[in-house]
Amino acid sequence: MRNGSSWRNVLALLGLAFGLTVGVLLAERRARVRRSTTQRTIPPIDEPLAAADPSDTPLQPRRDDSAPATPPIESIDRVHSERDSLPDVLVDPSIVVRKAAREIVLRSDGAPVARYAIISLGREPLGAKCARSDGRTPEGEYHVCAKGHRDGGEYLKISYPGESDADAALERGAISRRDHRAIITASRAMTPPPEKTALGGGLVIGTEEGGWPEGSVIVSAADIGALEAALPLGATILLEP
Repeated sequence: MRNGSSWRNVLALLGLAFGLTVGVLLAERRARVRRSTTQRTIPPIDEPLAAADPSDTPLQPRRDDSAPATPPIESIDRVHSERDSLPDVLVDPSIVVRKAAREIVLRSDGAPVARYAIISLGREPLGAKCARSDGRTPEGEYHVCAKGHRDGGEYLKISYPGESDADAALERGAISRRDHRAIITASRAMTPPPEKTALGGGLVIGTEEGGWPEGSVIVSAADIGALEAALPLGATILLEP
């Protein structure tokens, strides 16, 4: 009995030792696997990281360079007429025709109160008019020498040619003394100057339907209606480049 019990104790101890050995070996194997996996997935500190895949970057909206940029609010406002903001009473009303900006500014006592878009000028908008056939719109200070309505709609007649135009034309020999005298007389009487001289004439602020001489300032029918109502005879017209 005593020998059989001893053998059982020995076998039990051997089984326990075997189990401990197997457990230690399995633990070491798991540790090696974890170390191996870490070494494969984490790059060394002294090596640069791989570049990101462009396909993994978030999509950005494409910019269409061909699309026109949205104009500033100021430029949008300048294109459209402003007829609804006129004061009830205009003091010494006048207008400034800005050829480059393609706008007419209505002023009351020297302060701007409304703007109106210019549709077209003469075929040669740059420079001051100095001859009938130059296709230009005048530059300088003039006045409303006539106004009214005809088949082409309402209009404001510009007092071109004025005294300075007549003086310059006479000096360079473009007009006769008789024509010079007629222009000066009309200017001082604030009546329409002669239209048949070498300087041309009959220019207006009006609509396309009027068939006005080339160099006239063309606006919409609604705008010429507002301007004709606002400006009396003799009102200043300042035409700027």
